[in-house]
Amino acid sequence: MRKILNGEQENWLYANYQDRTNKELAEELSAMVKHENQKQAKRLTGLLDGISDPAIQKAVKRNIASLLMFESVSEDYVRKYARKLKCPPKSAALRSETARQKAAATNIKLWLAKAVTVESPMDWFRTFFLHETKICLVKDVKEMKSIRTAMSRWNRQEGFDKGIFLTSTFVTEANILRVEATINRASGII
Repeated sequence: MRKILNGEQENWLYANYQDRTNKELAEELSAMVKHENQKQAKRLTGLLDGISDPAIQKAVKRNIASLLMFESVSEDYVRKYARKLKCPPKSAALRSETARQKAAATNIKLWLAKAVTVESPMDWFRTFFLHETKICLVKDVKEMKSIRTAMSRWNRQEGFDKGIFLTSTFVTEANILRVEATINRASGII
């Protein structure tokens, strides 16, 4: 593994590895390394004028070029370098939050694949069976409110007779409405 980080950057990585994702660490380390490389390239460029030997001048120019060609540190590099430094493992809170975000992103992809466009909400609600969840695409908040109003009306009129109560959850990241059919507990009372 090529050594990119200096001692100060290694210490920073060791101190922050537990509490940040590898992506965040890679982005910050990339910025730090680029800044350090710019400083070194500027210093070496200033030394070039005082060098008379063509072989040394060529080596310094190659070194400057390699410093300026650096693009970024990858997440994989951060993971391997942290293992080499024997950094403490990621915190449980970070692992939990990362897993939660990954699951949410996966669920949104699945929901978008199942989502349908609803023209007539009342007809769509009639297709529900008990314990069924369906997803519809929503253009804006106004359409979401109109579907929820229709759902409330359906729950009072037809849902009561069928023993089904519809509830909904709006997923703002994808503009979808998840509608779930649960048992209407009030229908058995009357």
